[in-house]
Amino acid sequence: MTRPFSGVVRERVGDGLDADRLVFETVVGATPVEYEVAYESRGSHRLGPAEVTARDVLGLAEVDLSTAETTEVLVYPEVHAIAGWARRDLRALHETGVHEERREFDRLREYDRGDSLRGVHWKSTAKRDDLIVKEFSAEAETEAVSVSAGAAAAPGAADDMAEATASLVLALVEDGVPVDVSLADGTLTVTGERGSQVRLLERLATVGPGRVADADADVTVYGEADRVRVTVAGEDHEFAEFRAQRPATYGVSRPDPRARRDADGREADDGEVVA
Repeated sequence: MTRPFSGVVRERVGDGLDADRLVFETVVGATPVEYEVAYESRGSHRLGPAEVTARDVLGLAEVDLSTAETTEVLVYPEVHAIAGWARRDLRALHETGVHEERREFDRLREYDRGDSLRGVHWKSTAKRDDLIVKEFSAEAETEAVSVSAGAAAAPGAADDMAEATASLVLALVEDGVPVDVSLADGTLTVTGERGSQVRLLERLATVGPGRVADADADVTVYGEADRVRVTVAGEDHEFAEFRAQRPATYGVSRPDPRARRDADGREADDGEVVA
């Protein structure tokens, strides 16, 4: 059939997705069928294939048509806001590491978000409206905080680990701290560059159970049957302690595959979020 026709479209959605509507009386081929989908669990999920029943104009005859096209949807883990005290403790890992590496004074510069207040040069700051910090030679290369995550094979353990890891890492990079992340399926570095944050969430969307690869990391995250254990500088906590009672204000959105060009018309690189 090459022309629009009246019919019924029955859509299918895979496990982990929930649609507000799946059956549509419509003119097939004239206007798109649209519906909203709720993401219930992380992972790679499928939309389709749809089933179509074509009808004649009088509604006296029907024929069922099959379609084969499907769409894969990658659902990221939920990102939770991290409490202020916990973010300060996490930043301290970075500040301590940098402090230990300082060798000699290099220059004065304007304060950047994530800089330690210990480095503020108060005499110079008093003469200007902006904070001025001291930069030391060893600070030219920003030291990353290491985070290693794993999970037991218990139901839901890997899901909870993925949420905790995403929340902690994105809180750190929001505060200007780069993070070296090791997972059961490999490693990656996450920075303030949004493409690296997208790659983190893509990995966490599908990562499964596995041991903590680097037990000596600054932060280890381990999902268990009924909790997520987070170890920071040798001290054990439950991830629930770190969560703030408000929505997260940081994170990234998955790029729309239909809009792959930025404001200048440049085609975006793989993994890059086009605003």
